[in-house]
Amino acid sequence: MIYIKRFASAVFLLLICFVYAERYGYASGFSLYENTSTLEGMAIAGVAAVPDVGVVFFNPAAASFLPKSKQKEIAIGGHYIRLNLLFKNDGSKQPGFPPISPLPTESEGAESSSSAFIPNISVSFPLSKDMVGGIFLGVPFGLSTDYGDRWVGRYYATLSDVKSFLFNPFLSLRVNPHLSFALGFNVLYFQPDLEQQINLSEAIAQSLSKQVGRTLSSLCTSALPSQYKRLQTYVDLVCTGRGNAKSSFSGSVFSTGWNAGVMYQPVDSWRFGLSYRQGYSLQVNGVIGITDFDPNFAIFQGLSPADGPASLKSRSGKAHIDLPNLLDISAFHKINDRFDISLDIRRQGWSKTKYLVLSDSIGDVRSVFLDARTTWGVHVGGQYLYSDNVTLRSGLFLEQGFSSRDERYLLPRLPDTDRLGLACGATYSVSPASNLSVSMLYVTSISSAKIAADVDRISFGILKGSFDAHAWAFSAQYIYDF
Repeated sequence: MIYIKRFASAVFLLLICFVYAERYGYASGFSLYENTSTLEGMAIAGVAAVPDVGVVFFNPAAASFLPKSKQKEIAIGGHYIRLNLLFKNDGSKQPGFPPISPLPTESEGAESSSSAFIPNISVSFPLSKDMVGGIFLGVPFGLSTDYGDRWVGRYYATLSDVKSFLFNPFLSLRVNPHLSFALGFNVLYFQPDLEQQINLSEAIAQSLSKQVGRTLSSLCTSALPSQYKRLQTYVDLVCTGRGNAKSSFSGSVFSTGWNAGVMYQPVDSWRFGLSYRQGYSLQVNGVIGITDFDPNFAIFQGLSPADGPASLKSRSGKAHIDLPNLLDISAFHKINDRFDISLDIRRQGWSKTKYLVLSDSIGDVRSVFLDARTTWGVHVGGQYLYSDNVTLRSGLFLEQGFSSRDERYLLPRLPDTDRLGLACGATYSVSPASNLSVSMLYVTSISSAKIAADVDRISFGILKGSFDAHAWAFSAQYIYDF
C-alpha cells in the first residue's frame, strides 16, 4: 500500500539525532577523557608530566619517559559520572497534525539525570633497553540521556545511549635521552541505542488526504464522501490523536584506526608532547523498530506479508557516522622538587561531521545537515608533593562545544555548549611498588545551549528553548609496578 513509503519515511526521522547526545564525560560532543584518575585530578592536564602509565591514551610516547622502575606498570581505574541536563521551554509548539491539544499531563520542560561507571586499564612493559610496549583498554565515547516519553520534544528525542570500547596496543621507542616516538593500533567497538516518539497519524494522513482529494487540514473536519467510506476508520484513528508510537534504532560496529605521539625533554625541568589519534568513519548496521502503537490502527490489516507489521516493527537499517580525530599538545614544567605545572591544548576535528547519511533495507536514504564545528580546549593543572607518600593535584579547563551556533541545527540528543571544569585529586603511596589515586571533577555549562528546531513542523512540531547541564565525576585508580 502507498502508506508504507510515507510511514517508513517517518521512521527515519528518528535517526536525525543519531549519536549526538549529551555526554557522560567532558570532551566536546560525546567524547570521553576519563582514562586515568591522576590526569582527572588536574582537569585532564598533565600528559607531559607522565605521572603514570594511564596517560598513554593521550600520548603513547609518554611510556618511554616513565622511570625505569615503573616501565613495568599496570593502572586499573574506574570513574563514576553523574550528569544532570535541564531543558527550559520557550515557545515550543506541538505537531500541526492531528489538530488536538497536548495531553493535560504533558510536561513542557524536561530533565535528564543519568549516571555511568567507566573503567580503564593501562599496562606497559619494556621490550628492550629503548623500547616499551603496552596496551590501553578504555571507553573513548559515551552518552546517556532519558527525557521520558511525554516531554514537548518527544518527537525529536527521548532515550539516547551510546557505548564504546577501545583496545589500543602501542610501541614507544626512546631514540635518545631526550626524545621518544610511539605508534598505536586501535580497535573500536561502537554501539548506539536511540529512541523517540513518532507521529504515525501525520504519516498516514498524508497518504489518506491524497486518496480522498482533501488537504491535510480539512481531512478531519467532516465525514468522507460515500465512495471513500472504506477509509473512514483510518481517518477516525488519525484524527483522534491515537497515532503515537515508539521508534528505535539499535546497532553496533567494529572499526580500526591508529594513533601516534612524540615526546621531547630538552632539560630535566621541561617536557613537551604532541600526539594524534585518528578519527573514524563508521557504517553502523542495526535494526529499526516501531513499537507501542495503537493495535486498532487498521492501516496494518491489509498489508502483504512482505510489507506487513513484522517488517515495520523490525527492519534492518544503517547509518554513516564520522567521529573526530584528536590532537593533543602538552607541556610540563618542574618548578622545584615539590611543585610542577602542566598545560594541555586539545583539538577535536568535529568539522568533518557535516551530515549523517541514513538508509534502510529498501534503500530509502536521508541526509541530515549537522553543521558541527572543530573544538579546542585548554587544560591547566599542577601537582604538589605534600609528603613522601602524598601528592596533591588540582586544575581547571575551558572547552568549546561542538554544536552549531545556528539554533536550528542544535540537536536535542546533544545540546553541547562551551563548558568549564574544576578538579582536585591526590595520590597515596601504599608501598614502593604501588599507589592509589583519587580525584573529583565538576563540569558546568558556561552558557545555555539554545535550540529552535523545526525539521518538520507538522510531524515533529517546533522545539524551542534552552538546555543547561552540569556533571560530577569521582574517580579512583590503583597502580602497581610489577
